[in-house]
Amino acid sequence: MSKIPLIVVKWMDAHADGGWIDSDSLNPDPYEVTSVGIELTAKKGHVTIAQSVGCDIYDHVLHIPCGMVTEMYVIGTIDVEPD
Repeated sequence: MSKIPLIVVKWMDAHADGGWIDSDSLNPDPYEVTSVGIELTAKKGHVTIAQSVGCDIYDHVLHIPCGMVTEMYVIGTIDVEPD
């Protein structure tokens, strides 16, 4: 059995204002997002988290570029049974 960290990641989202909009409607304000997930080591230069984990598969994986992360901390661990 292996222990995998459960983490909280706060990060600045690279969000979009869908479709064509006029300049008065632009929102230049930063947009901070908080995500919680199972920490994975998957992609260099990124914090990678998954929503769910099986013994050898992951669901809803999110790769957040490290430069966009403003805060990150471990809130616990989960046990995963290997095959």
